[in-house]
Amino acid sequence: MEAPNGEAAAAPSEPEEQLTYDDEERLVSRFLMRDGKLDGEGLTYHPSGEVAQRAHFQNGVLHGEVTEYDEAGQITQVFHFENGVLHGPALIFDETGNPAQQMHYENGLLHGEGLLYDLGSLRARFTFVNGVKEGEGQVFYDNGQVSEQAVYQADQRHGEAI
Repeated sequence: MEAPNGEAAAAPSEPEEQLTYDDEERLVSRFLMRDGKLDGEGLTYHPSGEVAQRAHFQNGVLHGEVTEYDEAGQITQVFHFENGVLHGPALIFDETGNPAQQMHYENGLLHGEGLLYDLGSLRARFTFVNGVKEGEGQVFYDNGQVSEQAVYQADQRHGEAI
């Protein structure tokens, strides 16, 4: 492979593992570095040794899925990044493992349907466009029936809630 100046391009360096330990010599984090930048999978750990966070990096920035875990190893959050910016689905779970929030990001801003749950039951649904509420929003009773419905423009409720 040639570089733009016509010379042979340097092959990418091999990733180097970087480990960090606490004062009690417990592993705190494990990252892969390439050319001085985070590149590949990175892990952080709870004091118990269980994985706390699994993240993917490319060229020094978050790129791909980031998953966070509680001490028992249960997933608490999942986010997606593209070149260091939130982009794609975002999920947050409650302490029982049920969904608590389900959102979608585009270029770092909420965009698309946002769902809020309580104990696994849908409690609210909103639509976001470029980071602000737009369109119809709904709030639900325990039985799933709509308790309130409103229209949003530029993050402001317009008209009467039904």
